[in-house]
Amino acid sequence: WDYISKIKQSGNKELIIIQFQAANDEESVSYNTFYSYLNSRKRYGVVSNYSRKIKDFYIVPLAATSPVPTVLMPFDGPGLPSPRPHLLLGVIVRHKAKQAPQVCAPKNTVSKSNELSDGSYTPPFEPRSYTPPLPAVDEQPLGVESECSSSSNNCYDSKPSFHSSE
Repeated sequence: WDYISKIKQSGNKELIIIQFQAANDEESVSYNTFYSYLNSRKRYGVVSNYSRKIKDFYIVPLAATSPVPTVLMPFDGPGLPSPRPHLLLGVIVRHKAKQAPQVCAPKNTVSKSNELSDGSYTPPFEPRSYTPPLPAVDEQPLGVESECSSSSNNCYDSKPSFHSSE
């Protein structure tokens, strides 16, 4: 637990605690077997990972009567049920996301830069639409006639005409 204590105090890593549960009766047998295996040997499970964001991942058996190790306390979530059964806890050591340093400028500099702005605006990127564009007014689909008023620019589409071959 010394290692976990040092990790918790470091500023560049965070500790995440998860509680494993069996999803159904079939998984409950495997869950209890794995718990018994780790607990009887006084061992922890080590999970290999393929993510650069996760440094370490351990599976820790916690007996129903055992206290939660103080280094894991306090929990930031719902905590553990009371009374609780034998549990398997996941202890994940995760690299904290690196944040870009924020540069603070004096207020008068900020307002000057706003005054000097050219007023241009670049809209945010919009995802591509896969809907075909609407046809232009002079490109009517087959069978659709367009009626335009010469006194205004209003155009109306009449319903397609269907011819019977009887």
